[in-house]
Amino acid sequence: GNSVEKTYQLYYEETGYDFNQLQELIKLIKSLIGTPLADRLAATAKRATAFTSKWKNLIEEYKEHKDPRIKKNTIKEFDDIYAALHNEVYEYHGAISDVTDYFSKKINQTFVVICAAATILISVVAFFIVRSITVPLKTTVDYVNKISSGNFKETLDITSLDELGTMAKSMNAMSRSLSDMVK
Repeated sequence: GNSVEKTYQLYYEETGYDFNQLQELIKLIKSLIGTPLADRLAATAKRATAFTSKWKNLIEEYKEHKDPRIKKNTIKEFDDIYAALHNEVYEYHGAISDVTDYFSKKINQTFVVICAAATILISVVAFFIVRSITVPLKTTVDYVNKISSGNFKETLDITSLDELGTMAKSMNAMSRSLSDMVK
């Protein structure tokens, strides 16, 4: 919810990174909310934060104590936390890799949908373009067949301003000329 924005607002205030760029990251994170990936990332981050906090406390303990035995125990705890934190880093990288795969699949799915929509749109446009050519040609062929059978009374009614329209005007003129010759 809004906690994501609040977290990144705090992050922005602490780091000075451009909050507008972080807004895009917030959108991506929100799209993960409710997925097992988000839970995995959150759990890993929570464990890493706990280890980091414990580590900071151990540093303070180490500084405060003068007893070498306590310092030795603190160093052992330090090493244990380091090993656990090291494993958490690997777990976090694995989770980030899974998130990358998740978004890659989303992008691929979106690309397929866009390509399918574009294909359908192009097919519809192509259908109407082809139809705008073939219908007048079929009408012209029917007209020429009527003229060849001696029917000079009909005219070709194609009013387009392209080559088909020019051809229709020429065919009508030819029909009138042939009709005048036959009379």
